[in-house]
Amino acid sequence: MDFFTAIKTVLGKYADFKGVASRSEYWWWWFFTVIAAVAFGSTSGTLEEPNTAITGIASAFSLGTFIPTFAVTWRRYHDVGLSGKWVLLTYILPVVLLVVAVVIAFPIIMQELEWYGTITPEALPGLIGAALVPILGGLAIWIFNFVVTLRGSKSAAEGNKYAV
Repeated sequence: MDFFTAIKTVLGKYADFKGVASRSEYWWWWFFTVIAAVAFGSTSGTLEEPNTAITGIASAFSLGTFIPTFAVTWRRYHDVGLSGKWVLLTYILPVVLLVVAVVIAFPIIMQELEWYGTITPEALPGLIGAALVPILGGLAIWIFNFVVTLRGSKSAAEGNKYAV
């Protein structure tokens, strides 16, 4: 599947979570969204002088491509023989880990502010440890997703219940 066919296929199956997505379909879509993000990012101006029109278009693009990105990833998991529900892990677990990090860091910050009026250097290891929870968890999830989406297709004859 070539670049334009992949974009057309993903947009044509905008919210279709059934069936499979080939490796090329998934990665061409991924390449398209990264190129768009880089283009929007390079033309959106600076923090001092943002280009609000481009920022608005970029936001609309991001919102508009969220569902097809989620769907093509779901179908890609189907193509390798996994349930698409595994994709939920990549969306839910980072939020859970961030909540855990905040729960760990909040008492440290409040205690430091109450006792010293500022964050002392002694508190930094605890805060860094709290920050590492979502960072390392997110990295592990990213690696898992990367490995799964690089795997080859699994046919129905090989036991893939999602393959046609």
